[in-house]
This record gives sequence, structure tokens and C-alpha cells, in this order.
Amino acid sequence: MEARRVFSETAAAFSQKELGPGGSQLLRFAAVNCNDHRGDCRRKYKLFSYPVIFAYVPGAVQTGIGMPVVFDKALTTDRLAAWITHLLRPVRKIHSREELGDMLGVYEHLVVGYLPMRSGLG
Repeated sequence: MEARRVFSETAAAFSQKELGPGGSQLLRFAAVNCNDHRGDCRRKYKLFSYPVIFAYVPGAVQTGIGMPVVFDKALTTDRLAAWITHLLRPVRKIHSREELGDMLGVYEHLVVGYLPMRSGLG
């Protein structure tokens, strides 16, 4: 199964590099079979195709574990890793108009803030 390979490779890549304070794990990967007609997963989510990949974002309360965000791109290791990285670090500094143009070509939605910075503290 291609989806299993992509999921496993991405999980392995992030398991070593995404550590929080004190070495705690920032990410957890889990595979759930939502095809079982008796399971909570199938009753809770109305899924029309498989596989479906969710990320639960803490702080955005919809469930006890956060709000689910659905991965809706073609499933490849690179795309899944980029999506997870964007969820972990959604803010990025833009240094030039060229970088802004590049980002506009990559992201479907983009919010840009201009924050003038002064040198020095005074």
C-alpha cells in the first residue's frame, strides 16, 4: 500500500527531529481503521474515500484533543512533510519580493503582515 509507506516514512522522518522542550515529543502519528462499521471513527466522521489524514491542532477546541485539519493534497512523502511543517511553523519571515512571489505560488491561502522594525531598543 502506497499510503502506508508514505505515512510510515513521514512519521519516521519527524520522530527524531520534532522535539519540544526537554526532549518531549511534539508529534504523534497513529493509524486508525475507520472502515469498521461498528467503530466510533466511522460514526464520527463521514468519510467518502480512504485514506484520510488528519492533524489535530491543540488550542483550537472542537474535540477534547483539538480541531482536526484534513490533508487534502495528493499523498506523497514530500507533500505530507511540507504540510506538517507548515502546521508546526505557520509563520515565516519574508526577506524579498521574490520570496513573496514564491510563497504566493506555493500556498493556496496566504496572510501577509508588514511589521516595521527599528534597530536598537530606544
